[in-house]
Amino acid sequence: MTDVSNTVADRVPATRRLELDALRGFAVLLIFWVNIVFFGWPYEANLYPTLFGGPDNLNILGWGINHLLLEGAMFSLFCMLFGASALLLLDEHRLSGPGGLRAVDYYFRRNLWLIGFGLVHAFVLLWPLEILFTYGVLGLALYPLRRFKALTLFAVGLLMTAWGAGLPFPLDTISPAAQAVQHQAASPVRISEMDLLLALQEEIADMWVEMSLYRSDYLSIFQANIDVAVSQQTTTLYEDNLWDAGGMMLIGMALFKWGVLTGRRSLIFYLVLTLLGFAAAILLRLPAVVVGIASGFDPDWVRFIGSPANLVGRLFLALGYIGLIMLLCRWVWLSGTVRALAAAGRLAFTNYVAQTIFAIFLFYGFGFGMFAEFAYYQLLLIVLGFSLFPLLARVVWLHLFRQGPLEWLWRSLIYLQRQPLRRPPPAAGDGVARPAAEVPFA
Repeated sequence: MTDVSNTVADRVPATRRLELDALRGFAVLLIFWVNIVFFGWPYEANLYPTLFGGPDNLNILGWGINHLLLEGAMFSLFCMLFGASALLLLDEHRLSGPGGLRAVDYYFRRNLWLIGFGLVHAFVLLWPLEILFTYGVLGLALYPLRRFKALTLFAVGLLMTAWGAGLPFPLDTISPAAQAVQHQAASPVRISEMDLLLALQEEIADMWVEMSLYRSDYLSIFQANIDVAVSQQTTTLYEDNLWDAGGMMLIGMALFKWGVLTGRRSLIFYLVLTLLGFAAAILLRLPAVVVGIASGFDPDWVRFIGSPANLVGRLFLALGYIGLIMLLCRWVWLSGTVRALAAAGRLAFTNYVAQTIFAIFLFYGFGFGMFAEFAYYQLLLIVLGFSLFPLLARVVWLHLFRQGPLEWLWRSLIYLQRQPLRRPPPAAGDGVARPAAEVPFA
């Protein structure tokens, strides 16, 4: 393990983990790039970017970047960071001290409140695909795993992730690239827009129903959302997220123990991690994206997006991004960028929920009612505009306040006492309960 000197991290207070903050900020900004399509379009339309706005090159480019380099990667990053945060909170020195039992109490209360926030997010804020509930439930199971060796955590995490992705799979389906080539050879003609519409008649009928729903009032959307949200927090939790998110959390715990997530490995290590991560991910995911575009998003093509290899590619993408952010944290000339990302990361909970509030009022009928009104690339431009301005506002906020408003509420509930919000922090010895400054959102 290599100590890093003269890096951006050297110039931050020791009570913060700048690398984790920067990773978390990067993930929370880019996850909106993925989620906004599910907010602004019918669910099934995400796989057919030409349905709204036509076969514009910008639509296809935006979709290609999304599915090649982002889809699932931010989810994986968040899960890894959540696993790492569990180890921060369950530090053995803290647990073995006089306040050890209290620290355990805080940890479990933290996860129980996260479950509560997840329920509000899913039902009241109408985001059935939210993940806070899953984090809270799985977080309860991480406590007894804190002492496991890193290699054990990593191996079990890989097995769980592979199982969640559908592995092991038959040898004749091991290569999505080979399947894609065969599919393209059998269907050499690009499907026309009219043929695509005809092939998706049933799906389009469902999309019209969805469009009518989300352009209506809050109560109608709330009632329709209940079944989806309940399914997400029950069936999807134990059939998918237990393996997928749980496996990534264990991998994150292992990476934290190895010092990978805190910038303690060598420069060469992070360069190799970045290059190999992106190379493996692109090798696994590019064939499906290329064939989707080449075929005009023929409905038969969709099965390649859900292939095990394509899903496993998310893990490699996440590792590539970890390597990249760790490299950025070492370069002092990029300190402004890193600090902006870290500011977003310190407000990750607030940012995540703010994205939902912004989206439902922009797209749903009780707000501006713009559901299914934008082309794919226009949705991505909305994300860009939403992200850039708040980046500056977040930096300003943290000059005035210690944490975000939702972070403050969460920690006050965890500690059962109102926590300080405004800067400067109260003087030591004033009797105010304080959480560790590095207590993270995810």
